[in-house]
Amino acid sequence: MKKLIIFTIISFSLNGQDLDSLFNHAGKEYEEQNYKLALEYYQEIEMQEMHSSDLYFNIGNCYYKLSQNALAVLYYEKSLKINPTLDEAKFNLSLVKSKLVDKIPQVPLIFYKEWTRKFTNSLSVDDWAKIALVFIFIFCVFISFFLFSSSFIFKKIMLFLSSSSLSIGFLSLIVAFYSYSNMETNAILISENSYIKSAPSFKSEDLFILHEGTKVLVLEEFKGWNKIKLSDGMIGWVEKETLREI
Repeated sequence: MKKLIIFTIISFSLNGQDLDSLFNHAGKEYEEQNYKLALEYYQEIEMQEMHSSDLYFNIGNCYYKLSQNALAVLYYEKSLKINPTLDEAKFNLSLVKSKLVDKIPQVPLIFYKEWTRKFTNSLSVDDWAKIALVFIFIFCVFISFFLFSSSFIFKKIMLFLSSSSLSIGFLSLIVAFYSYSNMETNAILISENSYIKSAPSFKSEDLFILHEGTKVLVLEEFKGWNKIKLSDGMIGWVEKETLREI
């Protein structure tokens, strides 16, 4: 058993060293403007089930430098899905979007819905859950001090702090649950252009055409087709293989 534990620790250590080496190689190649080779290193890291905002941001940069705008949009969006506060990804995403063919307007939301969306999306679901756990732990600490203290003033302070931390913890938990329950499946169109159909069939009517890099909301799936909705409210069907989920 002891040998198994040691072997596991060594394996994780070696794996970490390999990842560091790949990151270093990728960074070096990127600085030397060997973007294709840098991308290969980053993709090798991604294949090892490594998911991080920085990794996706770097992959997005490589695709942008290689003029593969649709995939650049995809990975900037994936980066922001993990870390919505990453300003560099926001800026680069806006930059690459300015080069896309389709400029689809956003249907404005009612002010309180827009405020709620911005507030809940300011952090990821995992981050909201972590904040909730931290403040619930802090509540446990404060309530312990309250129970074992003999000072009335100290008890009063601890009671206030514990109730405040519990309130923040539950609020964060509610936001995390709300964000999770309202999670949407978004995707990026990666084909050069696609005709959006009125039904999941090649024989159905062409409604409009979309070009690469367009972000869509996936509503449902049916036999290799996805029903999508655009930010302006338009709805149609497109082949599933033309989309990459964020």
